[in-house]
Amino acid sequence: MPAARDRWPTAVAVFDVDRTLLDGAAGYMFFQWLRKNGRVTARGWLDIAASVAAYRTRLRPETAIVRVGATSLAGLPVERVDEWADACVAESIAPHIFAEAEKTIRRHRKMRHFTMLASGSCQPIVEAIARHVGAHAGVGTRALVDSATGRYTGRAELPLCYHEGKAEWVRRRAEREGLSMDECHVYTDNGMDRPLLEMATHPNAVNPDGLLLPLAKERGWPVHAWSTLADPDRSRTGSFGPLRADAK
Repeated sequence: MPAARDRWPTAVAVFDVDRTLLDGAAGYMFFQWLRKNGRVTARGWLDIAASVAAYRTRLRPETAIVRVGATSLAGLPVERVDEWADACVAESIAPHIFAEAEKTIRRHRKMRHFTMLASGSCQPIVEAIARHVGAHAGVGTRALVDSATGRYTGRAELPLCYHEGKAEWVRRRAEREGLSMDECHVYTDNGMDRPLLEMATHPNAVNPDGLLLPLAKERGWPVHAWSTLADPDRSRTGSFGPLRADAK
């Protein structure tokens, strides 16, 4: 139907999360919330802290931190984790979200772009943040689920949502929605997102790290400085109606 087709997304807009959408690391903030609320065992928290410390001292690669997003959920029920992720965003993460990021997401939505968050953090927290800021979807590191118990196994589904794996998961989500990547905007701070940036027709460097800044300058990519924290007392966003005219 022509009327329905007129409302079909005209492009894809992808936003990294840590230090792009928010001032902080979403996965670590979720781990802290789980610990504070007694959802992670002391042993589990020690494993997480050890992995973070090893990464910071360069004893372990960044992929080890990405995997922690899955291992930290071991034994937890899927439905409850989704509830906890929403609570964590409302209580701990929302005050750290950049106002410029929310404004940019709203702008892309007004242009009928499919908006997506992409992060190495675990899928539940990425989806919860997406709901909060009104993005259509969230793509993160997926933890495998034991179908018999409905609980996370602690193992990550491959590829990890990191580097080339992140670009792959973004591509898969776009295909799932029936969308082309021919018109794609990407916003990230991280030079390790180069595969995702090079897949985009409109790459953007936001608060770029030491790896991304020289690359952005060399390629002539726009560089943005996002630093204004959104009002933590604002009402929850995310109720934007159907993406397409035929959506249920």
